[in-house]
Amino acid sequence: MQTNIKIYSFDIGVASIGWAVIEDNALKDMGVRIFTKAENPKTGESLALPRRAARGVRRRLARRSGRLNTIKQLLCKEFKLELQDYLSSDGKLPKAYISSKAAPLPSPYQLRTKALDQKVDSSELARIVLHIAKHRGYGNKHAKESKDTESGKVKKAIEENRLILQSKGYRSVGEYLCKEYFQQARELDPTKQSAVSLEFKNVRNTTDNYEHCVSQDMLQDELALIFSKQRDYGFAISKEFEDSLIKKIFEQRPLKSFADKVGECQFIAGEKRAPKDSVSAIEFVALSRIINTLANLSKKSGEIYDKAMILTILRYVLEKGEMSYRALREMINLDEKIQFVDSRLDYSKGLKEAEKVKFVEFAHLKAFKKALGESFASLEREHIDKIASQIAVIKDVVELHKELESYSAKEQLHLTSDQIQALSNLNFSKHISLSFKALSQILPFMRGEREARSSDVGYCIGIDESGESQCLRYDESVEKSGLKATGKKASKGDILPPFEEFEPYLANPVVKRALAEYRKVLNALLKQYGRPHKIHIEYAREAKLNATERQKYEKEQRENYTANQNARKQCESLGLEPSSTNLLKLKLWEEQGEFCAYSGEKITPTHPPKRPHRLADRSYLPLLTQL
Repeated sequence: MQTNIKIYSFDIGVASIGWAVIEDNALKDMGVRIFTKAENPKTGESLALPRRAARGVRRRLARRSGRLNTIKQLLCKEFKLELQDYLSSDGKLPKAYISSKAAPLPSPYQLRTKALDQKVDSSELARIVLHIAKHRGYGNKHAKESKDTESGKVKKAIEENRLILQSKGYRSVGEYLCKEYFQQARELDPTKQSAVSLEFKNVRNTTDNYEHCVSQDMLQDELALIFSKQRDYGFAISKEFEDSLIKKIFEQRPLKSFADKVGECQFIAGEKRAPKDSVSAIEFVALSRIINTLANLSKKSGEIYDKAMILTILRYVLEKGEMSYRALREMINLDEKIQFVDSRLDYSKGLKEAEKVKFVEFAHLKAFKKALGESFASLEREHIDKIASQIAVIKDVVELHKELESYSAKEQLHLTSDQIQALSNLNFSKHISLSFKALSQILPFMRGEREARSSDVGYCIGIDESGESQCLRYDESVEKSGLKATGKKASKGDILPPFEEFEPYLANPVVKRALAEYRKVLNALLKQYGRPHKIHIEYAREAKLNATERQKYEKEQRENYTANQNARKQCESLGLEPSSTNLLKLKLWEEQGEFCAYSGEKITPTHPPKRPHRLADRSYLPLLTQL
């Protein structure tokens, strides 16, 4: 028997690490390392966010400056203007923009209106072009449709301004802004209005104000109209110059692909993880949820749910894209006395209301199916999953459109232009920990097929239900398929190496800092006490959650602590021992309004001390009076 066993124990949290050294069953040393949580304590945002935002602003301004300088060079070369007059030196205003009382410069908004009705000179046209180039409107031809609040406000303002232009007969954005806002007095309360000076309306947007937002295509139309009018008035502008200028003004960088950010499969080295919104991944998640839930219900009801029932539920989920607990109860004909186990279910609202909660829901499945013509039946599973992979990693709409066109032509999928356009606007982001190759080996066993097929099994709605084999759980399917988890290549040493060398792509800053601090503590213990025989680690689950989710759990913990304290005081007043069972009974007693949930009888404060044996908090004791 081995003696003198040395054990290191760690309790890793998001802002502290508790540790202990146990040797020969005796506590030898212990302590706590406290560190700053890797997020803003008020907002929960990353500590790197301010630096990242500032870096983004610097790069954006540098790109805009470079674009404007290129446009200035094109204009000066075409219009025979002096380039130095448009370039700033030592922070001074360029010569072309200097105004004086003797020679005041008109506003760019006035020039944009003037250019529609009469000929302007080359310097004025240059100012018009540069003004539009500097404030070129809202729009990103490479980005997919966004549904966030800010984008919604901007799009709403754009449509409102577009309608105003049409209804009031304005020919361009510049004319609209000039006549509606430029040098127009703001309507103020007469009691507050100054007798000396007037307040003018803002032509530009202010912070959190999107009133004057316009799209890039509206400004592009305005610029094309101005060039057309100036040609009519005798200004010599070639069409080639106009096209090259407009292209340069509204050019945008393509968005980077996320292909290099996707991790590897946990079972097969070199295979990339499958997108969570691919059909194979959706089937895997749905089957896991269905099999586990029905297994749990079988323990309660004693009823065995066969393969046919599991696949029937799966068909429903894949057809509808979602399923409520109520629909699941009706499909399996579950007794209403048996309740589902899910923290989201609140049965105090009543059975029907509580079970409106989704059992499973795949938000993008309907849109994916709709983009392919309301059905996946015309395509093989391999092609559907490949399309989902492209949608997940290619964030540039233009590039994704090209890739889908190329893939459709190569594989002879015969996707229409409308289908490709609809697919290009889908936005998949998350991935599961398994690759398509691993899924192809695991899913057949989860479907209840006798053996895994090497070829693609097709869309699961057409799965054959014949045979007596059962649908296996995920862990059983992995074992049956012979897959083994691939670990990181271990290297022996006296201390742990820097975490970046082991896992360079970990994106969660809270987890990253906690593990980095753990490494420091462990290395210090190794140097002081040497190598242990065992290391016990408890890692807080909330480390992986974002700040909002952690705050939610912390609130629940505080509320539970308060409820326990109140129950403890009640135990003391009723002469009961404050045991965990009595605390639970008193909390349930309060939650249920002092009535039994089954008999409907009133439970008085005299019940617990005088007749404790008549009260139970277990639903599987039907002969006892239930709480």
